[in-house]
Amino acid sequence: MIRRRRILLIVAGLLAVTVIGVSVEFRHLSTTSSAVPVRKALTKYEQTHSASTSGPPRPGVYTYTVQGQECAGIAALRFCRAFPSQARMILIRKDGTISEEIDFSEDHLETSRFDVRPDGRYLAWQRTRIVFGIAQENAAATVPTTLALPAALRVGSRWTQHFSAGGLPVASTNQVTRRATLKIGGTSVTAYEIDASSTTGGEHPGTEDDVTWHAPGVGLDVRLIMHRRIGGAFPYTMDVDATLQSLQPLG
Repeated sequence: MIRRRRILLIVAGLLAVTVIGVSVEFRHLSTTSSAVPVRKALTKYEQTHSASTSGPPRPGVYTYTVQGQECAGIAALRFCRAFPSQARMILIRKDGTISEEIDFSEDHLETSRFDVRPDGRYLAWQRTRIVFGIAQENAAATVPTTLALPAALRVGSRWTQHFSAGGLPVASTNQVTRRATLKIGGTSVTAYEIDASSTTGGEHPGTEDDVTWHAPGVGLDVRLIMHRRIGGAFPYTMDVDATLQSLQPLG
């Protein structure tokens, strides 16, 4: 779950909630959404993966333990639902690219594709699908591709990202703040804390603040805390704390 600047792809999905106004939908949106079954995630992985390349991260299906909720507003109404306790990540590796699909629930998935270069991973494409009463899906290339994760991390490193996707401008600042040892599934890993803050322009401006612990030895984000805020006529918020359950993927 590398810093993805996902807020820019959610805006159109938020507009779709304007069609929801009856009490039955309110009750539906106030309940916990369902986790994506492991078998379903494995089937998707098996349909899309190719021969594995060497080095981290290992492709496959990973599970994160999750706490958090998402909310969308319609006029004076506010619809909230808790995320399920588990999220799936489907990681696909092909020559020169890494794709990560995060299934926060059956109603919310986000995908990012990165170009892998000698100096790090560059964000190249994003897709978001959210169901709040009806489904809305958006996908767009990021122009230009920007450095999302340097190949060599060290405390104090800083970098910025400026790009557009679907016509929306995004600006992000990233900083490595500390090095720590985390225990994931009984195994201790060295991870770097990366604090990221981004803003998105347009008719529905937004902000996102992420704190990510990335473990270079396995090439994975082992923990992510994310706070997303989108304004405008149809505000949306998302608060998530996700921790990887195991370093060993399925598939």
